Amino acid sequence: MAGPLDRNVAVDRWLRWLVVAGMAAAALDYGIWSIHWPLMLDSPVMHYVVFLMHHGFKPYSEISDMNMPGAYLTEAWAMHVFGTGDLAWRIYEFFLLAVLTGSLIVIALPYDWVAGVYGAGIFIAMHAGEGPNQAVERDEVIAVLLMVGFAALFTAVRRRVSWLTLLFGMSAGLAVCIKPTFLPLVIALLCLLVVALRGRQIPLFAYLGWAALGLAIPIALNLGFLLRFGVLRDFIFVVRMVIPAYRGGIGRPLFLVSRTFPKYILPLLLLAVACAIGNWRRGLRWNWERVALALGVACGLFSYLAQGKGMVYHRYEYLLCLLPLVGMEVLEAMRGDGWVRRTGVAVLILSMVVTVPLYMLQMHRTASNSELTLALESDLRQLGGANGLQGEVQCFDVTEGCLNALYHLGLVENIPFTGDLLFFSKHDSPVLEHYHDIYWEHERGDPATVLVIGNQYFGESDGFGKVHFYPRFDRFLNQQFTQVIARSFPMEGEVNPKNAAKGDAAPAYRIYVRNGTPLLAAALAAGGRPNGLDGGD
Repeated sequence: MAGPLDRNVAVDRWLRWLVVAGMAAAALDYGIWSIHWPLMLDSPVMHYVVFLMHHGFKPYSEISDMNMPGAYLTEAWAMHVFGTGDLAWRIYEFFLLAVLTGSLIVIALPYDWVAGVYGAGIFIAMHAGEGPNQAVERDEVIAVLLMVGFAALFTAVRRRVSWLTLLFGMSAGLAVCIKPTFLPLVIALLCLLVVALRGRQIPLFAYLGWAALGLAIPIALNLGFLLRFGVLRDFIFVVRMVIPAYRGGIGRPLFLVSRTFPKYILPLLLLAVACAIGNWRRGLRWNWERVALALGVACGLFSYLAQGKGMVYHRYEYLLCLLPLVGMEVLEAMRGDGWVRRTGVAVLILSMVVTVPLYMLQMHRTASNSELTLALESDLRQLGGANGLQGEVQCFDVTEGCLNALYHLGLVENIPFTGDLLFFSKHDSPVLEHYHDIYWEHERGDPATVLVIGNQYFGESDGFGKVHFYPRFDRFLNQQFTQVIARSFPMEGEVNPKNAAKGDAAPAYRIYVRNGTPLLAAALAAGGRPNGLDGGD
């Protein structure tokens, strides 16, 4: 007859395989369901910047954008290796998630490899539930790079293989070159590495030397990128002026705090804290590796708050440092007894029976198409397409789909703006004047024939009324252009009654053609405003 200890062993074995099988099933479901997801949100913008660079435009100088060189380098590398289309980008993300899973398993290996599977599985389920807008965001790439760095750093010390810190330096350095907010984490990890090596009486020079070389490689690549295009001074202007202007006025402390932890994961975190307290009372103490992951959580939270936007993908870095810690504490608690063990068992059951299924259900209910982009592509084809509109179209939106349409059609924008956030603003600033000057200079020398204006207005209530914040442009638009098409897409993406109550309109765009041009006469002769729906102000 089996005793309590035998029953516990059987339950543990059953739960461990439930976690592995359940997480694998969730990942497979995500792969099958999302394989047809299109490029959305920021990815098309990054693709379009690379596309423009391949057509001879200079970043930071001729292309208005505020991303770090590391973002362009990783995007260009992925497009070269995996391809440039929507399907290629899905395959690239699956590659990233596979690397992530392997890295978390390596991180958790001395404690319990299932903790790595648990952390990766919960993240994949959460990421799947957040839909196509968050797919292959820069923060996802950063998070994977950081996990590779942690895995390399820990393995270097565990096995006393100093050259593995080269991989740590390269991964962490590239992450910093995408978003510098993670520089404090790299410095903190190097200090912690010194402490760990001294505690084991291991010579420091080789480890720190390889790490320094690893950090130098992405820095050199980024500097080479700037020098190759001759845009170092323009890049400094972006860092000093443009990036602060993008962030200015966006941060809302209560909003940021309210979105810090995903609602379906928060109960797991609270129970994991109870497990950690129970483990501590049993005499189990954190080693330097767990402290390193905790530093990753702290620095990830710093990055999230510093960016001040509350985007769900800005949470990825600290959640990916936190989730393997949760797995370690929970599985360690299950080796105890009493309430500590029962809490650990409860976390795993809750994760597999409630949390993961809820995220997967949310994924299946999330809109995975982009009607706006497809409609805009069709409209632009009718107006001339790649043959007639090359260099003649100007987009005024942020991430709603105009640049995605130009990218799919292979159209070069008249002025390579990657968003109108710093074109229409309630507040005067040198950056605002800078972009206004660029526009009017092009208007005098090489004017656009077609303007596409979206109603997305980041940081404010969406609507076409944003043009009223720039009276000169508003008058110019009414005098020099005629609206020929207007469309609205009330069922697209995440538009819902809550957003409508906050004043956010359904995604929409309007197409204007310059007065007196043959294209306008042709558009009006074809009936003008085909199937148009007024998007409203």
